[in-house]
Order: sequence, then C-alpha cells, then structure tokens
Amino acid sequence: SPDVPNQCYSIHPSLFYGTIHAVCATMFDQDPPFLKIFAGVGKVTVAAREAPKNESLVLYLHITELTDQQQIFTCSVFSEAGALIWRLEDVIFRKVLPEQIQKALAATK
Repeated sequence: SPDVPNQCYSIHPSLFYGTIHAVCATMFDQDPPFLKIFAGVGKVTVAAREAPKNESLVLYLHITELTDQQQIFTCSVFSEAGALIWRLEDVIFRKVLPEQIQKALAATK
C-alpha cells in the first residue's frame, strides 16, 4: 500500500510468509490430516527492488519432495508481465505430532 512506509525492506516479510504458506493448500487431502510447520529455507533471491503496487502477483510452486514426514518446494513470485520478483528455494515444512507440541508447551512453563 502506498500509505504504508517502507521500513527498509525490499520485500516485506509478510509477503514472504504468505508465499511459503501457500503450499498449505496442497495438504488438504492428507489422510489422516496432520500438521506440517515451516522448518527453513535454503536460499532467497530477490530480483526486484520492490514488489509491484496495484498489480496482481503470480505464484509458482514447484514441489520437489512430498512425503508423510516433510515437504520441500521452491516458490517463485512473478509480476503480471512475467518478471521474477523473488524466489524461495528448498523451503521445508516438516510433520509435527500433537505430542511434540504439548511437550514443547510444557517446557516453556
């Protein structure tokens, strides 16, 4: 938004966050359903000085590994004209069991 000042970001972190979580749409058919959480990214390439304003972006997901334990993918974001804006390579989501979450929560008390 032009009303939000640039806080020295080329691409705002919330756009990166939204990009990596788009892969969640590929997990709807998991049977039984389970949670996978973000576990890291191998490489970030920012090809544009800033994200286009008032323009749609195109997200391309390339899933390179999909197992019951983890999902690895590359996501690329392009302008409407097809110019690369940013790419996140080797993004990893790993399976987390409810017991692991409960154990982690208990450790923080």
